[in-house]
Amino acid sequence: MKENRAEYVRKRDGSIVPFNKQKIADAIFKAAQSVGGQDRYLSEDLAEVVKIYLEKEYKGDIPSVEEIQDIVERILIKTGHAKTAKAYILYRQKRARARQIREGRRPESLSEEEVLKDMVKRDVVLSVRRSDDRIGIWDKGIIVDALVKETGLSRNIAELIVAEVEEDVIVSKVKNLTSSMIRELVNAKLIQYGFEDERLKHSRIGLPLYDISSILDNFDGSPDELSLYLGRRMKREFAMNTIIPQALVEKHIRGEVSIKNIECLDKILTAHIPVRTVEEIDDLYQRIAPLVDEDVVFSLPDDISDNITLDKSPFSVELPYQLIGKIQMKIGTPFIVRVEKLDDLEALMRGKGKNEWSVSIHQKGAPPLFVLNRVILNMPVINAYAEQDGTSPEKYLSEIMDLLVEMVASQEALILKMPYVSRCLSLYTCTGYHHTLEIACGETDKNRWLPDENFVLSALSRSLSVSMRTTSDYLIEIAKNCFEKQDIIVRIVDG
Repeated sequence: MKENRAEYVRKRDGSIVPFNKQKIADAIFKAAQSVGGQDRYLSEDLAEVVKIYLEKEYKGDIPSVEEIQDIVERILIKTGHAKTAKAYILYRQKRARARQIREGRRPESLSEEEVLKDMVKRDVVLSVRRSDDRIGIWDKGIIVDALVKETGLSRNIAELIVAEVEEDVIVSKVKNLTSSMIRELVNAKLIQYGFEDERLKHSRIGLPLYDISSILDNFDGSPDELSLYLGRRMKREFAMNTIIPQALVEKHIRGEVSIKNIECLDKILTAHIPVRTVEEIDDLYQRIAPLVDEDVVFSLPDDISDNITLDKSPFSVELPYQLIGKIQMKIGTPFIVRVEKLDDLEALMRGKGKNEWSVSIHQKGAPPLFVLNRVILNMPVINAYAEQDGTSPEKYLSEIMDLLVEMVASQEALILKMPYVSRCLSLYTCTGYHHTLEIACGETDKNRWLPDENFVLSALSRSLSVSMRTTSDYLIEIAKNCFEKQDIIVRIVDG
């Protein structure tokens, strides 16, 4: 004969777990709080009534979660707690919606939920300190509009989330409500509903108060330098949340790749600007330099015949290989040799000191060339993760390159929508330009950075570039093979 004790509960996934009266008491008390109730002991007593009812009706059988919740509703109504029962029903509905959304069944229409409309329409007088330090009045419509605009969620779901945030604010009786606090509460709801991508879009960029206090205590620099440092920290956080694909951020954190100057993704890393004469360089440099983070390179034409004299300057000069030794040069800064023919590359290879070269391989495109960023591949780590994932290094690298292409597109979109940048680039709007991202690689004794030229060709086909800071005969051989298969430009520093 079965004992009439409530011992187990059948969850929605079919699993059996021990019965927990405390969970029932907590749910009842939360519902009571939402309508002004504060009697915790009454919630405990009502949970005991639910337990007694279960033992009487089920006689040792195992009830489901839904059946227990139905009993809670009936007990609340029969014992005269209609308001708490209504709040408990709303709580069940919200939990059901959360489950639907987490399972991918998003309730785009809430028209059948009349009770929710009461929540959305309820007038609440709350003061809010906004981010511009002004005091405003709580307005669900403004918060809903912002949530839809920033995340792309449907308005119905945004209204549901904001209504639940309002409920939490009322229950908490918070006295000093701020816009940042509202954003945190909304983000918590987005996580609850499974909207991780939308939460990322809705995130607020900034540093915790504790971190800023620690920086102020330890920063050994002027106030202006501190402002610059904090600004770069914020820009870095923005880039890692919006510009760089999250899968690539993870690879950067894990050490598979290293992305240069993340906090400067609103600038061009290096620029290769074509010129007809040396005289026009100074003016062009003044126009483009504020936009470039690392180096401005001016590319001289193949047919220049004038002698070149340049004192030490903040920019570099790129010379076509065929001009080397044919014109008089007095250049006080490092220069770059541009090679566009296989014969020229082979002739250059016969020279001395090529192990000191820095070589980069680019796809031919409309000048000028803007290198938006540089990413260093850590091949030993990449190979380890490829093996862990059970995939080939070639496939793994291909996936990384796809992420890099996505990053380039996002970075270019960011740069082009900035008014200052548009003015800097206005000179090249008509002539066009080519943008790329440079993949920097290195060799180790145990692991060559790539098996053959297929990787370089694959990168070039995606409008990416490949470079090696201290090169070898191996990369030169790859460059030779690329000349035979694709129109490329090889740039050699200190050649």
